[in-house]
Amino acid sequence: WSFHPLSNRWEEGAPMSVAREFAATGLILGRIYVMGGCPPGCSSWAEVFDPRTNVWDPVPSPLDKRYKWMHGNVVLSEKLYCVADMGGIVFDPRRLSWDSSWI
Repeated sequence: WSFHPLSNRWEEGAPMSVAREFAATGLILGRIYVMGGCPPGCSSWAEVFDPRTNVWDPVPSPLDKRYKWMHGNVVLSEKLYCVADMGGIVFDPRRLSWDSSWI
């Protein structure tokens, strides 16, 4: 579901490709990024939603850093920082790159 604050209404939106819980999310450059919240082997560990087109697209993600539960996240300098059980990861959507060296 999508909430539209200008009209104060909920509308049915496009579903994600997998069910999630405790995922990391962030709004970057007008798109909503979602990481984790599904088993490490799930097909779409990371996805991005474009509210203008109402479409979810997969985001290529590193196979060795697919944490199931994200316990915190923040967007800084147009990057999504995600903290998990045993570490964390940073996603840069401009470069489509991942970094875990900051943990």
